[in-house]
Amino acid sequence: MLSHTLDITKHLNISATPPTQITFKDLALPRPACAASPVAGSTPFPLFAPAAIPLLRKSLLNPAYLDKTASPFNNRNLIVRNTAAHSQFFKDIWTHPDVMRAVSLAAGVELEIVMETMEIGHANVQVDMQKYEGLERGEMLSRVAGELTGGKFGKVGGGMARVEVEKRSEEEIAKEISQPGTGSAAVLQGGSLKHLALMAKNSPDRITLVTSYRAKAVGLWDISFLTNVRPYTDLSVLYPQWSAYRLRVLSENTAAMTRRLATSSVSQAELEAFLRKQQEYLRTTTDQMVPMPIVSSAIAQVGMDGFYKVLGMYLSNAMFANAPSVCPQCGNVGKVDKQHLAECVRMREWRPDASAWVVFEDSLKEMRAGNAMGVGKTTRPDLEEVSKAFRKDFQAGKRVSWGIADELARLGLVEYLLEYLGLFGIAIEK
Repeated sequence: MLSHTLDITKHLNISATPPTQITFKDLALPRPACAASPVAGSTPFPLFAPAAIPLLRKSLLNPAYLDKTASPFNNRNLIVRNTAAHSQFFKDIWTHPDVMRAVSLAAGVELEIVMETMEIGHANVQVDMQKYEGLERGEMLSRVAGELTGGKFGKVGGGMARVEVEKRSEEEIAKEISQPGTGSAAVLQGGSLKHLALMAKNSPDRITLVTSYRAKAVGLWDISFLTNVRPYTDLSVLYPQWSAYRLRVLSENTAAMTRRLATSSVSQAELEAFLRKQQEYLRTTTDQMVPMPIVSSAIAQVGMDGFYKVLGMYLSNAMFANAPSVCPQCGNVGKVDKQHLAECVRMREWRPDASAWVVFEDSLKEMRAGNAMGVGKTTRPDLEEVSKAFRKDFQAGKRVSWGIADELARLGLVEYLLEYLGLFGIAIEK
């Protein structure tokens, strides 16, 4: 590992006064069942001293390993992940007990970092990538690192965060919450809130560091997904760390139940429900590990930036604008839309052994039983939108059947969704 040495007297700037907490109630939102605490987020609070900032930048953008950690996202952003695997300073400062206490205090619950190194300080580097157009990857990364660590730029933090707040009328309004400035931090239950980091307004370049945490509480349903990180992450590193993390959570849950069984009675219904939930947890863990060739194929088709627009295009039906008028699978005459995708007689020819079909059948059983779609499977607002959109169309008489495309979208399996749609002549390109 290449790094500097952490000196908490020089590098930390933690205030004894906790930040203001923003609750779900403050945002006129119900607290999700999986939320670790009633706190949705916090106002910015000091965390790192000025002396730590250049060291964080140099650790993040070290040319010795930047080629292993960086991925150009679009013309304005460079994504950097897994720096903590290469820089001891970077790992030490984020995992120091004082930092962990400060973040936990802001969140209103004791936290621990998700995964060993992959989720520590992953960075969104806002920089004009067009300046380096035409350069080889190595030269491009070297120049980016040189400019952002040379004293010209390198602001850490700044800008605003946009949080989507759903009102009873189902109209969405946006509330802007200040993001932290240089050396400061803020917490946000991102998995339970629709949010968007806005571009810095008065700086051409900015580095935003994000560390992912989970509550230490045993038994709290884990809503982690890999949808947003698969495209720009080294999967050979991500998947083992993801598996280890999920297995650790599973082990904690099963150990807690084992202790209960040894000291008290547990009804058969509760025990069966618990075991089914652990099975579902393992299945989700596996399903999120989409094979590298399939991820690469999706990125080649729609581009890195376009990957994150697929779910939105599916929800809005924008991707069906140029759908064929004859189904290339069954020959049915009539525009291929979501309803046809859910009823095509040949739909099950797509990957018949995929475990998504098992989840799909479970969803159909829930529908027949009159249960709400998606209950108990995910409370992520971005993925819940798929179920909400279907219910809305169903009630309006626009949809009758839930399809595997809906299921793939709800599970965040964008790569498989693109593959399935392609079989029906619905192609999305860069």
